Amino acid sequence: EMKTFHDFNCFYINLERRPEKRKFMEEQFNRLKLKVERVEGIDGQTLPDLEKDRLINELVVRWNTKQERQLGRIGCCLSHFKALKIAVDRCLDNILIFEDDVNIMGHTLTNLPQDSGILYLGGTVDSKAKIKPIVNQDDWTEIKNYRFLGAIAYIIIGKENIKWVYDRVTSPRMRAIDILYTREIQKYKPCYFIKKTTPNFTFDSDCTFIGSTKPTLYGGRY
Repeated sequence: EMKTFHDFNCFYINLERRPEKRKFMEEQFNRLKLKVERVEGIDGQTLPDLEKDRLINELVVRWNTKQERQLGRIGCCLSHFKALKIAVDRCLDNILIFEDDVNIMGHTLTNLPQDSGILYLGGTVDSKAKIKPIVNQDDWTEIKNYRFLGAIAYIIIGKENIKWVYDRVTSPRMRAIDILYTREIQKYKPCYFIKKTTPNFTFDSDCTFIGSTKPTLYGGRY
């Protein structure tokens, strides 16, 4: 059975201070005649000072990095939580979440995996993986014995599953959103990936390497 992005409840995350990214995404959506709801991103840089201190102390990071980058990760994570919470509150049967610097390469989907945790529409296999499968545009690949990183675009199917994902990732200490997904979702439910989107590196990241477009981490900025 073939589906397209039109069969899903689509949202995209965008910071108020990034109108150029909003324009870029909405031009793509318009070309596809795709109805997508904007979720205003939570800007970690402008959180109240007490909230910044609390969240930075809570955040788990694997290396020393600048506070602005920590706050970027925090804002990104909170923004994904916000999008998931909308789906939970509205009792949606499915959700497709885009970040706002994504190139959409295709929007048709076949043989949608059943009983999945997360269906990734783009991202990258962990550089430490012993076996590195090819991320292709036509076939779903199950994530096994490695981590799949990135949260640029993904689908979650089923009301109960969306609620389960939301509860899983908002309960532990905060990490980067893609790491939360590897630890809390990929370990416990089958997850799959396909290549329908890629990062647009012409935009600088608001999350990881703020002020830099150099792809250095995990083959990208994610």
